[in-house]
Amino acid sequence: MEITVRDFKKADTVIATLTQNGASNLYGPNLTVSDEKAQEAKSKARENAVSEARNKGKELAKLSGRKLGKVTSIKEQGDFTLPPPIFAQGGIELQQKASQIQPGQNEVAITLQVDFSLK
Repeated sequence: MEITVRDFKKADTVIATLTQNGASNLYGPNLTVSDEKAQEAKSKARENAVSEARNKGKELAKLSGRKLGKVTSIKEQGDFTLPPPIFAQGGIELQQKASQIQPGQNEVAITLQVDFSLK
């Protein structure tokens, strides 16, 4: 069974209800964000990564007595990472972990290789 809870404040109640009604093997919760929010975060991460690459490139070019030219290539690696799920087996362990869900944050990590020409 898979349950989607859109209101984080209800997550503990849902898990508690499942365990109180006999759930004995629980995998999760898998805390995620919507695809739309994930894409927005990735886009912002790319923007920041290119800006940082340009700043670093300017610094390195200056140190070498040159000027930074145009971008010649960009390669992207990395992806959106998720927090690990809570694992529990057995009624008592599930009941203990049912109220441990805490709000947190997900981190978006985008790694770019940006090549610039030098003038």
